[in-house]
Order: sequence, then structure tokens, then C-alpha cells
Amino acid sequence: NELQRGENVSKDFLQSSGLAERLAAMPDVTRDEVQAMTKGTVPEVQQVMLGENVIPTYAKQFTDIHYPDFEPASADSRYEAMRLAEASYDMNMRRDNLDGAEFAAAALDDLQDLDRRYRPGTTEAQALAKYGDYTIPGGENYREMLLTLPMGPAKKQTYEEWVAGGMQGQWSTKTGTAQEPVKFQSSHWDQPNVISHIRMNDRTDAEGKKVLFIEELQSDWAQEGRKKGFAKGENKQALAAQYDKLNAERNKLESKLSTADDADPATLGILDSLKTVYEEMLALADRMTAERSAIPSAPFVRDTKDWVDLSLKNILKRAVDEGYDRVAFINGKQSADRYQLTKYLDKLEFIRTSGGIAPGPDELGNGMLIGYDKSGHRIIEE
Repeated sequence: NELQRGENVSKDFLQSSGLAERLAAMPDVTRDEVQAMTKGTVPEVQQVMLGENVIPTYAKQFTDIHYPDFEPASADSRYEAMRLAEASYDMNMRRDNLDGAEFAAAALDDLQDLDRRYRPGTTEAQALAKYGDYTIPGGENYREMLLTLPMGPAKKQTYEEWVAGGMQGQWSTKTGTAQEPVKFQSSHWDQPNVISHIRMNDRTDAEGKKVLFIEELQSDWAQEGRKKGFAKGENKQALAAQYDKLNAERNKLESKLSTADDADPATLGILDSLKTVYEEMLALADRMTAERSAIPSAPFVRDTKDWVDLSLKNILKRAVDEGYDRVAFINGKQSADRYQLTKYLDKLEFIRTSGGIAPGPDELGNGMLIGYDKSGHRIIEE
């Protein structure tokens, strides 16, 4: 309880990491034991950049290798260069006509060319970003930063969950058996588990200062969760097993009822039991449907403050590391002008945050106004 009350402790993290359940079973636990349990459970946020850093760092290191001295078998990393060239850059047909050293040389040659073509800020690099047309004039070096959660290893069930789920799958120890890892797929991005996306470019202000300009900061995951609700993390196998058990009980009661005497007082008891089973099955079916249709929960996405803070920290770190003088964000008027709202705006919605009933049609209270374009992309948030 003391841990959960800490201002820097995320309740979502405690639940998703399994720490809450483990700590509940340990009335007395030391700081060292908590640190040992959290090792490897802290969510690792990854960056995916579209529009820069197109060629992986491990490929760039090969550009200074002299071809005559190149020996494909001398290092694992050189095999990786060959694999990259063959798999990603259509080199497979050339390999049939070249020996190993010649193919490696050709692969490195292509990597050098790609490195030159796709340096940050080039036309080719920026073409890999998806929404470069949704910007206001005057920016350079447009790119998109996606903050993602890795798919990671499969989540483990407890022993009790495995038993309740009908003991499906193999079981070797009580540490758990695999479940599907959390995955959210936004309609705007090819990459899974995007916590938030940041669209940015470079500008120079009236004072000649170098500005990192943020065109858009948004979380599709959080938005979908707010609309459809987040999954509660209930074990689907356990729910299905519980439903099957109730269904078997229902069949047994219906069989008894079919041969029961209406005048027998016991018949009324059968009817009462059957009614209870029906109600439990309906409630369970609702839970199963809600779990299937809900958005998977994960750290950062349930609370707007969490994903915004995470995004801002990444923006500020980038600004410092890359020598920007200032960071600026697009405002509502610029966003409206950028999207030519009379042409692109498809839907507006107002989400009340003040609670209670709105005072009247002209007084909606405090809240957030959100506008969407025809593709469902959020273009206004005030």
C-alpha cells in the first residue's frame, strides 16, 4: 500500500508488471526484494524515427571497409550486412552470379549509396515519413517519432489461472505458461504498440534561433482506449472455462426439469437454480464480450498526463542533444489553417472533464474539443 501511494509509482505499471499480485502475497518485503522483483519489468520505451536514421547504425560502420580485404567469415556483423542487403534491398538475384567476397563488396557498395541518399533531411528520407503533407509552410527536415512499447516475451499465467483455464497448453513449473503479449495496432502506423507519435520539423525564428517545431503530438492508443474502454486484463481462458462449467450445470438442471413433476415442491428449487445459472452466464458473456472488444491496457496510455509527459521528455532530450535553441508547438489556429478545416473536418466531439450534468446547451462546462479529418486522424485538440 505504501508503494502504491508513492507519487512516482504508476498503478498501471504495478498491475501490468505483475508486481501488485506478488506484493499482495508478501506482507513483509524489503527494499532490496522489491528492486529484485522489478528488475526487467520496467517498461522499455523504444523510439522509431520515420524520415531520418533510415540506414541502421550497424550498416554504416561497414562503409570504410576496403573491398579487397573484406572477408565475409571474419565477423558476425559482416554477415548481418550481407543479410540486410539481400533481404531488404533486392540483392538476392545478384548473389547467384557472385562469390562470397564479391557479393559482400556489392552489398557494401549498395549500403554506401543508400547511406548517402537517405541521410536525415534528404528528399528520399523524408518520403519515408507518412504525413509530411500535414504541415504548415516553412519547415525543413520533417520527420516522425514514434514512441513504442516492445512486444516483449509472452506474459505468464499464475498456476491458479492455468488450472481455472482448463489446464490448456503445456505445463512444466508453477512459474507460468505463455499468454499472448499485449499488442495495439493503430490505423495510422504500420508499427505496433505506438504509445504516442510526434511529428516535427526544423525552423528558424525571427531572432535567428534554431527551433524544433512540433507539428503534432498525439496518442491513438489512449484515444481508442478512451472511446472503447481498456481491457481489465481478465484471463480469457479462465472465463471460457467458467462459462463451460455454468453451461454444463444449466444442461443438468434442464434435464432434471424435463422429468420433474410440476406439483413437486423440489421443482421450484430447480427453477430458482436454473434462473441463477442463466443470470451468471449472461453476466459472464458480457464480461467476455467486453474483454474481446476493449483496447489492451499498458503503461502510459490510460492517463493523458502519462503519455504527454513521456513525449515531452523525449522532445526536450532531442532538443538538447541536437543543439536546438528552442522548442515550439503548433497552436489551434495554425492547425486549423494547416488542415483547411472547411475541406477536411469530418467530425467534432466534446468530452466533458468537469463531471456532472452540463448546465445547458450553451454552457457545456470544462472539457476537451476534438476534431477529426475524414480518415479519422485527430486534427484539433483544444
